[in-house]
Amino acid sequence: MTELLIFISKYIFIILMLIFCLQSKYLVSKGRIVDKNPEDGANAVRLQRFTIILFHILAYATLTFNSEIPIEDYLLTATGGLVLVILAPILIGLVYNRINGLAINCMYLLMDISLVILQRLDPDLALKQMIFFFMGTGVILIIYPILKYFKRFEELKYFYLVLGFILLLVTIIFGSTVRGATNWIKIGGFSFQPAEIVKILFVFYFASVFCRYTDFKDRVIQTVVGFAFVALLVLQKDLGSALIFFMTFVIMLFVSTGSLFFTFSSIGLASVGAVMAYFLFSHIRVRIAAWLDPWSDISNKGYQISQSLFAIGSGGIWGSGLGKGYASTIPIVETDFIFSAICEEFGVIFAILMMFIYMTLFYCGVRSALNTRDKFKAVLASGLTGLICFQTFLIIGGVTKLIPLTGVTLPFVSYGGTSVVICTVIVGLLLWIYEPKTEGSEVKYGPDDEREPTRRKPIYREPTHREPTRRSSVSQNRRREPARERRRERINMPDEAPLKRRVRRRDDE
Repeated sequence: MTELLIFISKYIFIILMLIFCLQSKYLVSKGRIVDKNPEDGANAVRLQRFTIILFHILAYATLTFNSEIPIEDYLLTATGGLVLVILAPILIGLVYNRINGLAINCMYLLMDISLVILQRLDPDLALKQMIFFFMGTGVILIIYPILKYFKRFEELKYFYLVLGFILLLVTIIFGSTVRGATNWIKIGGFSFQPAEIVKILFVFYFASVFCRYTDFKDRVIQTVVGFAFVALLVLQKDLGSALIFFMTFVIMLFVSTGSLFFTFSSIGLASVGAVMAYFLFSHIRVRIAAWLDPWSDISNKGYQISQSLFAIGSGGIWGSGLGKGYASTIPIVETDFIFSAICEEFGVIFAILMMFIYMTLFYCGVRSALNTRDKFKAVLASGLTGLICFQTFLIIGGVTKLIPLTGVTLPFVSYGGTSVVICTVIVGLLLWIYEPKTEGSEVKYGPDDEREPTRRKPIYREPTHREPTRRSSVSQNRRREPARERRRERINMPDEAPLKRRVRRRDDE
């Protein structure tokens, strides 16, 4: 009976994901995604949330029947996760005046997938991850009043800059080294990654600068500042975060200035820095060698990536079934290689649909940037969207051997408190940017506002003098006739049908 349930459930999971993605496509085609207006796709948003609830119930039912662990160990996480996916979107909708319902649904589906796969790998980590999800939801609800009533975020650029540098320098001096990178701060039994917090400060700083200063001198200065952030991360040997920071800077620079010269110059300098880092840091050479040929040293340098590829291949298209994989053989599977575990147990089709959900989330971020005429918010939204987008590309490309492995987390899915909370805050900021102007706000409307269209005053044009033709003179004389005469002509004009009938009668006689 258990085997039959697992066999059927893996196809139901794919069907539920397909329904979710089809509704996402429908909402994207609508162009406007607001879950309070039926005309904007509210029914599709509700269907997506119902799909998430069904996914959660079916997944935990499958784990319960397929595991030797007592049901009491599953009960708390299963109940808490169900409360999260039901109540959190409702509370966010009550707090925010207008929200992007599609973005909320994508985020909580990814969170639910994370809970299910972590429950399969390590129930203790799943319980901690659920607490982090509740913390992130609480932060989204708390920051909205601050974002709504404080209007001068672009004037705090020096605060963002100084605090960001202080956090990175403190990490270099007092940080703990984990897997070769000094990017953790431990205080008692609590540990966090300051680089995750600096991501928000980094984007806010450059949004504040690029919304005002875009001349040549300022571009040079801000490029130096951007490379200073990256250099501090390189000193921590956190090269994955350094690459994310750099690409986010390039995206924001191009969006705000449109300068191809500075964009490609920055990429060229970064390429030179990457070559230098290859010769300076031994663990970079190890990762490059494992990427090029993991099979030559499969028991040592290439063990991680080879086990990841084995897991993806053994799952196949449809997956081995929830609880039937061997993902625990992959080192640090709960953080870096969680996508491989999902591919093994849920299948490649499920993983492709999951990537489509990330693409939909990126679309929502771009939509937020286009939905505002405030340059600060537009640049801010582009930086936040590019940050999550490139981070997702790095980790999925790394575990599938498309690019060298960088060791970053998969947003909303990988285990990690700091990463989960910061990614949730990023979505909250995008929801704030997507929201239109309220009463008393100085922010300009976006293209999707509900205002009455204003009529423009007609532009006076000098009349053109040309020789009137016969047709034009007739039409001019026709326009000069009184309306009464024209109506009289239409009344006295004989109808063709009575004339035809009279002719027929005369012919008959």
